[in-house]
Amino acid sequence: MDSPNTIWAMPVPRSVAPLLQRVLIVDPDENAVAALVAVLRSISHCQVWTADENEGVDLAIRIAATAIFVEQSAGQDGGAVVRTLRRSSTPAARAVAIIMTPHPTMFGIVTARECGAHEVLRKPFARSDLVRRLEAVALEPREWIETATYVGPDRRRFNSGDHASLLRSGADGADRNHHGFADQRASAA
Repeated sequence: MDSPNTIWAMPVPRSVAPLLQRVLIVDPDENAVAALVAVLRSISHCQVWTADENEGVDLAIRIAATAIFVEQSAGQDGGAVVRTLRRSSTPAARAVAIIMTPHPTMFGIVTARECGAHEVLRKPFARSDLVRRLEAVALEPREWIETATYVGPDRRRFNSGDHASLLRSGADGADRNHHGFADQRASAA
């Protein structure tokens, strides 16, 4: 029978460790910060700093953060912290940014993506949820985009052209209409 602490022994890819060298947590809830620190240290040896929303960007730049976890809630605009950090010309601008929110809505998720966050994590979360997000960033890095209106990882999550080209090419033998869908008229004839 598994012990209650089995989840803490869950293996983590070595590629996640470099992401967690210097971690900044911007969250006003001290209990949430303590829990996150415990989970992060169970994953990898890491240095952890905490800051409030007002000093988060300055501290991230000063410590050259490799990862930043930011609370997004009614009382705190974590997206503004990430957006400002992304616009800096420092190594911390490319730090892994994870927005944590207790009430994820479609608007909140889109807002997090638009500010340049890598991932959105609903609070409270299990260690396995955090590990999955970190693995996604480490093992499947997305292209870095810098435009006049956006700086951050490519917002498109599944950026493979293989699926769309297969449908458009008709490689499966089906007749396709101009939208790439199987033409129902051809199969009815």
